[in-house]
Amino acid sequence: MTLAFQQQNFDNLKTLYDEHQKNVDDAQKAIDTIQERIAAAKKDQRDYEEEVREFDQTTKDKAAQLEFDKVKEDNTMSYRDKELAFNKMQLSETTRHNKATELEAEKKRLQEAAGNSFDVNTTPFASMLTSIARSSVPRLEKPGFLSDMAQSAQRHDWSTLMVDAKNQVSNGLRAAGDTALQKVEDDIRFMDRMKAELSQYEKENPGGTGLLKGTQAEILAKAGQLSTDERYRQLATDMNNYFTRFRADITGAAFSPDESAGYQALVPSGNKSIALNTAVIEGNKQYLEGLRDGVYERKMGPGYTQLKGVVEAEGKIQSFMDSQPEDKKAAVQADIQKLVNDGVSYGDIIDRYKLR
Repeated sequence: MTLAFQQQNFDNLKTLYDEHQKNVDDAQKAIDTIQERIAAAKKDQRDYEEEVREFDQTTKDKAAQLEFDKVKEDNTMSYRDKELAFNKMQLSETTRHNKATELEAEKKRLQEAAGNSFDVNTTPFASMLTSIARSSVPRLEKPGFLSDMAQSAQRHDWSTLMVDAKNQVSNGLRAAGDTALQKVEDDIRFMDRMKAELSQYEKENPGGTGLLKGTQAEILAKAGQLSTDERYRQLATDMNNYFTRFRADITGAAFSPDESAGYQALVPSGNKSIALNTAVIEGNKQYLEGLRDGVYERKMGPGYTQLKGVVEAEGKIQSFMDSQPEDKKAAVQADIQKLVNDGVSYGDIIDRYKLR
């Protein structure tokens, strides 16, 4: 273009300029295309990041929903503790508002059901207590028993709370239902005693494990003790008496084992081995516990199952501490008490010490 200008060859200059301009335009188009692609890529990236954020938030909300439901249904927590746990959850503002409203409504419902007898903010198992109040006990009795049980819950005196709760449910049943429930409770305690007697008899048997093969009758016949072992006679008599009692309590018909051979497999007796008798007793106990728990769950709601778990776990831990040698007992008790004070659940303590 410079040479064409110097030679004043304007036709050639124009041609060269047009080519130059075309190159500039093409370059600009290429740049524009690249910029458009960059802008599109950035938009895709933003859209992707937004989708990721939305997915993450949805995932968090779902996880928080599960956590919230778990907290809401946990009768062992007071509503003040529930609110603190709720406030720590990572939620969107909309979800937080909805859940806060839901939690407040649940709190109001429980407080109205309980009246002024206790504060749902500070009382664990408030939901269970109000369930008992609504379903089992006359209105005039509510303030006194709710207050007493609320104090047990606030002290974490779970065993007393369970006893009082069961008594209130029992008081609220009709006479026939209360009698049947008490028979079941008595039978469960009786079976526990029978298992303990069998265990103790096995330990006391002088023949050791080699002698304890076959039925109890065979074991004692081998040792020549069948007619002289008063401990065995007492044990066999107790188990046969238990059959009659169990049959009467469950069906209302009392008859002896000899009158119903078909029930022999279902009851403990003197001609079964110790292990088999123990298994039979445990099976019957589980059956009766199912009957008992069904009554309490209908009256107390899910709080009964939770409280039962806490009481059983506490009992396992206490038995474990009591079983320790004297030189180690204090240290073990101190360690477990520290775990409890630190908020470690009974379930985690049981797992830690392998008490399952």
